[in-house]
Amino acid sequence: MIAIPFLLRALTTSVRGKCARSKDGKLVFGAPGLAGLCFMGILLGAAILAGGWTQDSRAATTVIGVGMIVSGLLLWPPTLTLDDNGLKAAYVWRMPKRLAYTEVDFAIRSFGEIQVVGNGTEILHTKYHVDPGRFEAELRRHGVER
Repeated sequence: MIAIPFLLRALTTSVRGKCARSKDGKLVFGAPGLAGLCFMGILLGAAILAGGWTQDSRAATTVIGVGMIVSGLLLWPPTLTLDDNGLKAAYVWRMPKRLAYTEVDFAIRSFGEIQVVGNGTEILHTKYHVDPGRFEAELRRHGVER
């Protein structure tokens, strides 16, 4: 429990020097620290699940293992993609959100997060995502107002 604040601080500072990736003419903004933590949680949940079945403690370890796997999938951060058409937030566990630049009503930066809202859709660039300055600059370049 004592290590949790230090771990969260390490996750936010680990992405400061990272840049967005350019892939097929698109800018990709990931959250590698938080995604890695979620992946480790999924692996640990799978290990607990498998270990409990081999040691005849099926009930408790099944609940704990499945809970960790589901939590890791639900907490997995979206991968944000910017291209010439608009924004896309791709999730592991649900359909992606898409928002064209012409549909954006506003973009707000507060508490280290950039919230882009339009057409009833909200896309959030959190403090765990890489390169917030470039994300904001690309939004301005495509005519999105603050």
